Amino acid sequence: MIEPAISILIPVYNTEKYLRDCLESVVNQTIDSKEIIILDDGSTDLSSTIIDEYAEKYECVTAIHQENRGLWEARCKLFSVAKGHYIAWVDSDDFVEKEMYKTLYDVAIQNNADLVICDYDFYPNEIKTKLKWYKPYKGVVDWSFIERNTQPWNKIVRRDLLESIEFGKWLSVGGDGFYSLVLIKSQGVVSVDEELYHYRVGHTSMSNNLKKVQHYEDNISWTKMQRVAAESLGLSSEWIDYYDYRIIYSLLQTLVIAARNGEKHVYKEYQKEYKERSKRKNKYTNVILSNNHGTMKACVLTKVIPHNYLLARFVAKLAL
Repeated sequence: MIEPAISILIPVYNTEKYLRDCLESVVNQTIDSKEIIILDDGSTDLSSTIIDEYAEKYECVTAIHQENRGLWEARCKLFSVAKGHYIAWVDSDDFVEKEMYKTLYDVAIQNNADLVICDYDFYPNEIKTKLKWYKPYKGVVDWSFIERNTQPWNKIVRRDLLESIEFGKWLSVGGDGFYSLVLIKSQGVVSVDEELYHYRVGHTSMSNNLKKVQHYEDNISWTKMQRVAAESLGLSSEWIDYYDYRIIYSLLQTLVIAARNGEKHVYKEYQKEYKERSKRKNKYTNVILSNNHGTMKACVLTKVIPHNYLLARFVAKLAL
């Protein structure tokens, strides 16, 4: 098989309501050399039937079915069978502009880039509780660029780069946040400041479980493994400090949600770990929190949330 220019990978779980919109936007991409691989992760609705319909109709589409194993296992499986020169991800409840992948691929080839990122929008409209995280590339991959661009779905990445950093291995234990390491290891990053990807909001999706404390507990584990990966890949001490910050932030997020949900035992467990870690001053914590959330919210996160359960519960219920 001739290597396609791009592999478009789509994990699916119970998105029959939006799946046709997604798949129509992908099969009609203007780039000729493409493979589209769709994985049904044990859907219980009609998603599986829709996927098979598109696989039968379009030669470039491959359908895979498996028992439900979760988003990260689905991503790992998709990556393991992808053959494209570049890798792209689409969430099955989202959709893309028909020129998206030709635009990104052409820019990648013209610039010999490992990674090309584009802007996106919220569909059908923005909601105040969902912040847009996108920052165009201005010549430097630093913490401020990474903080805004770790989502996998608005970019294409050279497959041999992903293979060289054992992407499949680390994704399964580090979550989508592992894309921060992809950004750091990329030799040549380009951004396209066009809203080519449409991120659907206001509904339940494969990754929409942000009120459940388990999601944030998982994120603590993922950020810890991202730090392990950073060390394994030989990143500098400056970057290791940054990954220590990511662990601290994941602990703070968990404290907020545990307090909001009244899960005092969870709060107490991670409060202890946070206090142990905060004894080792991290130069990024206040800087990044203030940059991302404002000085006042940063102060509340570090001075109130981790120190008193009742206050944390009051603030969290007020804010969320």
